[in-house]
Amino acid sequence: MRKIEIRLENLKDTRLEDIFENGQCFRWKNLEKDEHTGKNISYIGIYNDRAYVIKELLDKEKKDMIDLDICIYLSETIKEVNEEKEKAIIYNYLDIAKDYSAIKKDILENTKKTVGYKEVKEAIEYGKGIRILKQDKIETIISFIISANNNIPRIKRSVEYLSKNYGEKIEIDDEIFGINLQGFKENMYTFPKIETLSKLTEEDLKNAGTGFRAKRLVCTIEKLNNGFLEDLECLLDEELFEKLVLLDGVGPKVANCIMLFAYNRLESFPIDVWVKRVMSEVFFKGIEEEKITNDKIMNIVKNIKNRGIMQQYLFYWRRERGK
Repeated sequence: MRKIEIRLENLKDTRLEDIFENGQCFRWKNLEKDEHTGKNISYIGIYNDRAYVIKELLDKEKKDMIDLDICIYLSETIKEVNEEKEKAIIYNYLDIAKDYSAIKKDILENTKKTVGYKEVKEAIEYGKGIRILKQDKIETIISFIISANNNIPRIKRSVEYLSKNYGEKIEIDDEIFGINLQGFKENMYTFPKIETLSKLTEEDLKNAGTGFRAKRLVCTIEKLNNGFLEDLECLLDEELFEKLVLLDGVGPKVANCIMLFAYNRLESFPIDVWVKRVMSEVFFKGIEEEKITNDKIMNIVKNIKNRGIMQQYLFYWRRERGK
């Protein structure tokens, strides 16, 4: 077992529950709750051939700031163990460098003259610790193809099945930061490499619970294995969107999810049932939801910078209220 423990200090606009429970990722599980607030304050998850245990530390003297204790368990594929490098990787993944206070202020400024200002402000306050993760591109594409007409528990089960059967196991402690990890030791597997995925049959993928999506996944995995993603990073948003929808199983909503969560394209605005519902309630008061088109929704947000983050605030707020 190889591990590194680090601490990230004095973080603003950051709450683990808001980050990991807002629908953008599928490999993180909550470990413990704060006894006073009931909020989840520690998580275990997999990213980039590493297992992470992250614990949120709230200091009452540091108003609106937290520290994060992080234990990083490295897979055998990682040869070099370097604390500064590992700190940079998780710092980038959590998008810590971005000024979310300024983004919130800008969103509120651009919606203050709309009928939905009150709700937007409430949604931002509710999900004030959201950060958009910078996720692995292949894992994000596969995961969000699986997400089509699906629910989060089933998506998680499919991703876990693929990882446990075709990924690499990572060894972790029995306990860290006072948290018992024994129930997770047999389930810490990296997401499989594209070379491994390319060898899977449609039947193999159906066994992961992907259903009708299996055939689409086989076609997309073949394209990914043949270098489809090369040179996409430099494309403009519109060009990237047009490329992504060429992948089997990737429609407009999934393409926007991939752009937002894997490419950090913050003007992307995925529209699903929950987003359409909240946009209808907030900005089209009194109009029947079925009469509100995606084009009408996009017309509302077209001039809002970082509208993808605004979408996450609204989605998270509405979905949590609707549970």
